[in-house]
Amino acid sequence: MHPNQITLNNFYAAFARLDAEGMAACYADNVQFEDEAFSLRGKAEVAGMWRMLCAATQAGNRADWKLDWGDVTVDDKA
Repeated sequence: MHPNQITLNNFYAAFARLDAEGMAACYADNVQFEDEAFSLRGKAEVAGMWRMLCAATQAGNRADWKLDWGDVTVDDKA
């Protein structure tokens, strides 16, 4: 299995557990994350976002939380 596939599987397994620290461990120090709500630079900022989001989900009705993933392929091109 490609190392990037292992990292991606580790990330989503941590996400399914709402394990923000496990998710953060999958990022490079110079990560950049952007979506409609966030524009973040660096591992500390991205990890902070996941800590906040995971904590908010855990504080809510965690019984409603479920994450499934599959059919994800990666290589060393991106």
